[in-house]
Amino acid sequence: MTEEFKKRQGARQLGRLKTLLDILYAVLIIKVLDFLPMAETMEWADKPYGLLNYFIEDPVILLRIFIGVGLTIISWNQTNNLFKSLERTDGTHALYSILQIIFVYLFIYFALADPNLEGGPSSPALQCICLAISGLMGILGWRHAGLKGLADPDLDKVEFERITRNNMKEPLTALLNTTLAFVGPTVWTIGWLVWPFLVNFLIKRIKGPIPAREK
Repeated sequence: MTEEFKKRQGARQLGRLKTLLDILYAVLIIKVLDFLPMAETMEWADKPYGLLNYFIEDPVILLRIFIGVGLTIISWNQTNNLFKSLERTDGTHALYSILQIIFVYLFIYFALADPNLEGGPSSPALQCICLAISGLMGILGWRHAGLKGLADPDLDKVEFERITRNNMKEPLTALLNTTLAFVGPTVWTIGWLVWPFLVNFLIKRIKGPIPAREK
């Protein structure tokens, strides 16, 4: 088997992997949206604000659905950012990618199993841990791709490190928000909106500015 044949084979496998992940992420988003209040019963018709009453009566549910969809899209976007600079994949990289989305599924499972966060801190903490591990799997897959020459050969070291750092934000945010799971549901929910700004600041502060790409 020639090296050129291996490259073509890896490129075809990468295409299949991308398609699989896109389908799985689409199913996840639909699953979260299915958790919206059932409107077919028409119970909302006699309420003063119609369908809006569902969200007025329980606005936290709507916020958590918004966060669930948002975090799923962020995870999908992270996958896209890591894949767009790849030329091909191999078995190890594909395994990391599959593990990444499995932990996103587990996040959705814990989120839908206890939407009102009535089971104590375990549910929100597990959601955070799943997202942190998912992000870590993505980064490990990306680092493996760099070591094995699976990335685009025109991708220089500066850009490789830039992509790595940009994709550290999501797992760090999830890891930090795990601590707020033991404070309370409301604080934990707000944490998802606040931590990203602090994490972005800390990454820039600790690592320093990213050097300009060499021409």
